[in-house]
Amino acid sequence: MTKKSFFLSTIGISALLFILYNVFSAYYISKQQNTRLAELLPTPVVSTDEDTLFYALIGQEVNMNNGVTMGVVTSMQSMSEPPQPLNHFTYVVFNNTSEAIKFPDQGFGLEIYTIENSAWKLLQLQYVPIASEKELPPKLKRLDFDAENFLSLSEENLNSLPSHNIRLYIHGVGEKTNKRYGAYLDISLP
Repeated sequence: MTKKSFFLSTIGISALLFILYNVFSAYYISKQQNTRLAELLPTPVVSTDEDTLFYALIGQEVNMNNGVTMGVVTSMQSMSEPPQPLNHFTYVVFNNTSEAIKFPDQGFGLEIYTIENSAWKLLQLQYVPIASEKELPPKLKRLDFDAENFLSLSEENLNSLPSHNIRLYIHGVGEKTNKRYGAYLDISLP
C-alpha cells in the first residue's frame, strides 16, 4: 500500500466516523426531548354532579381517560430554563390501546366546554384545527414529533374564550373495534 492510498483511506475512514457520530448524536438528542409536562397547572373544581352531566352530554359509551389520555406541555424549552408564563400551551394525546385511533381532525376532535349555570356549554375557538382526519398509532405513550400527537393552542385562541375555567375534550374511534375513545382535561387559564 502506497503512502497516498494509506492517506486517502485514513481520511475516508475519519470522514465516515465523523458522519456516523453526528447522525447518532442527532438521533439520541431527538429521543431525549426536553419538554416540561405541566405539573402545577391550576384546575377548576368540577363536582360529581357536573361530571355526570358531562357524561350524559357526550354519551356513556365513550371509553373516557383510559384508552386515550392527554397531558399538557407548557414549554418545549430546556429543563434548565425557568418556566414561562402560561399564555399558550400544547396538549399531547397518548394512545394506550393496541389499536390505531382515528380522530376527526388534526386537533383530535377537540371540543372546549365550560360549566355555566349547572350546564355544560360548548365554546368556539377563533382558529379551528385543520379538518383532515388524524390517526395515532397503537401504544403511543410519549410525545412523538413523528406521529405529531400534540397540538398547540395559541394565546389568541385562549384569549378569545369567554371563560377561564375550561374542559378540553378530545374524541376518536378505534380503527379495528369502532370503539369510541375520549379524554378530557380541566384547566384554569390566567
